[in-house]
Amino acid sequence: MVQQWMKRILLIATFISFYQHDTFSQTPDYGALRPRQSLRPMFNVTLGLTSPQGHEGLREFWLNGPGGSAEFLIQLNPLFALGVGADMSLLFFDERAFAERWPGIPLSGKQNLFVGNVYVGATYSFLPGRQTRPFVSAQVGAEFITEALYRQVIGGVRYTYYDVGGKTRLALGVAAGASISLDYDLALLVELKGTFINNDPNVGFLAHGRVGLQFKL
Repeated sequence: MVQQWMKRILLIATFISFYQHDTFSQTPDYGALRPRQSLRPMFNVTLGLTSPQGHEGLREFWLNGPGGSAEFLIQLNPLFALGVGADMSLLFFDERAFAERWPGIPLSGKQNLFVGNVYVGATYSFLPGRQTRPFVSAQVGAEFITEALYRQVIGGVRYTYYDVGGKTRLALGVAAGASISLDYDLALLVELKGTFINNDPNVGFLAHGRVGLQFKL
């Protein structure tokens, strides 16, 4: 009787041991279930400051202003990504500078400038696998600046005090910065960018300094 119970207990123990071994050997590797680094969508949002640094026509009467960007990228491999995006900035009119340049000329109102840029671009990131990854990017797109025009005719003579924007022109952008991983799907972005506006006698170049977040989908 005792031997029969011993055999049953041994058989049950053997079955339990086999079941546990089979179960733990099939435990999934959760790290392997993470999305692949290639062909991964990413969405960047940044805010910061835009500074007119180009021709005198823009720098004379317009000050720095707030700016931001939104960008959608596809990560082709751990180093390279392609995407589309848009920059938006607001440059404030400098009334004091206008009064110093044209004393006695009344202003009908402030003419702040809205600057928009839609582009396609490529980004190259260094140091794959690191928490902090420097990157560089290049973009080509179309830049639009709202028109600001102040013109008078006095004694039969036409005076133009400023004439900026109102057209869409080819724009080239270059940027450098770093992404700092906060989580697997979230990173902090810091970047400096320059936008070159082609064949514009009044604008020429805009400088941007921004911080933001990168969401990996």
